[in-house]
Amino acid sequence: MSTNCETKRNFICKLDKYTITPPDNDAPAHLGSPVECENGWNSLDGGLDCFKTFGKEVIYAEARRSCLSMDSSVASIHDLTINLFVKSLLSTDTSAHLKSAWIGAERTKTGAWKWMDGSNFVFSNFVTDNSDDGNAIIGVDGRWESQDSNSVNGYVCKKMKKFENCLATSEIHHCPGSNSGTTEQHCYELGCCWYVTKTSHCFSASEDSRKSSEEHTAGFAAGITAMVFILMYAAVGGVYYFVKK
Repeated sequence: MSTNCETKRNFICKLDKYTITPPDNDAPAHLGSPVECENGWNSLDGGLDCFKTFGKEVIYAEARRSCLSMDSSVASIHDLTINLFVKSLLSTDTSAHLKSAWIGAERTKTGAWKWMDGSNFVFSNFVTDNSDDGNAIIGVDGRWESQDSNSVNGYVCKKMKKFENCLATSEIHHCPGSNSGTTEQHCYELGCCWYVTKTSHCFSASEDSRKSSEEHTAGFAAGITAMVFILMYAAVGGVYYFVKK
């Protein structure tokens, strides 16, 4: 092979579009346990996000407004696993008979793509991307297309699960490190609570709710320890006693 750097040759480029660092699904302990998705919303096993499909065909702006009214965003999709999950939701929603649905991919002024919820755009599954100012839809086959934002489609909303200590917080305090541009994901990474309907979208879980959660956990552990001790003591005497409180 020639070592002459001036020799012209063909070349191959590589773009890592389909790999991202897996999200950390271990919730910060002080937020408490995640609460299951509301009725009609679905999540992957072990996932922290809830998704819901809507069969009413609307323009993108209406899909955006509808999701926001439910404390959610038009869905962002960050990897192939989530893409397959959303695809399965579309294909199993027999009541809506969806053929395609808006997802939260929006055009920037430079023509690049961004997610409505502010998360990084690190994955895509476009089969066609021929609209300079449109938005993205996902079909029942899981493939994406760009489409004029004034066309009508169903849509998919997405929101993060709520946490026990966040729900128990009545006195709202602004989350340190957050600002008006903080997204839901960034708020979570700061270890704080996020609800669009609260005075401060990103706020800290109250100390009282944290203390209550810690006391509940400690009390449960103490109860288990005491039960084990009683059973061991009874076993030595050859008799087992079960006491019902």
